[in-house]
Amino acid sequence: MPADVMDAGGLGDGNGVLPLTTASSGPGASGSSSEAPTWTQLFNAYMTAGKVGNCAHSGCHQGFMSNPGAAFSWLQLEGQLGGPQPALSDPNSSCLTWLGGDMPPGGPGTDPIVQRDFDLWVKAGAQNN
Repeated sequence: MPADVMDAGGLGDGNGVLPLTTASSGPGASGSSSEAPTWTQLFNAYMTAGKVGNCAHSGCHQGFMSNPGAAFSWLQLEGQLGGPQPALSDPNSSCLTWLGGDMPPGGPGTDPIVQRDFDLWVKAGAQNN
């Protein structure tokens, strides 16, 4: 991770990511344990600058993930979104560390709350909403 990338949560360990337990404690992105979150809620809870993924940070994918719509479009081009079972939400093909992938580098491991959030979003149609 480049030296100019700061921890999303200001923790000071230099890895650029906020521990997932901080981001996912509680009912999840939708605010409910059974309600499907929107794409915007997922992006804001896990991927925006300052959250666990810190994807939109200037040291990462800022130009591609500046907002939920831009992130959705870019992730579609990257083959991570689209279809009935998007790769982004599949633990066997996701790029996200908390779903089994390698982004962000040094990111947290799998998390059942995040997996549930993404599963609910997929079951609701995996829309850009």
